[in-house]
Amino acid sequence: MEAMMHFRMDWFLFALAMHITMCLLVGLLYGAMLPLLRPDPSCWVELSGRCCGQACYTTSSIRESLLDQRINWWWFAVSKSVSEWSPVSLSHGKPRF
Repeated sequence: MEAMMHFRMDWFLFALAMHITMCLLVGLLYGAMLPLLRPDPSCWVELSGRCCGQACYTTSSIRESLLDQRINWWWFAVSKSVSEWSPVSLSHGKPRF
């Protein structure tokens, strides 16, 4: 918790540079591929579906190992089921007492 109390400018600048680089690369890829693709909407759906699916599959092992290390899944399931049956959620956002 102590490490979260201090702002790290070097990590922020690294994340900002990474974000800008990725945005530029995706924009350039989009701009380069736009004239090559036909204007049919199904083409865009297929392309984005394949890209998103591949990205999810590629990062799944990393995400699963990180989540398994940090989350107690039994407690998560209990807390979600309790929060779903709380008076606030049953009344659609308005507490009923």
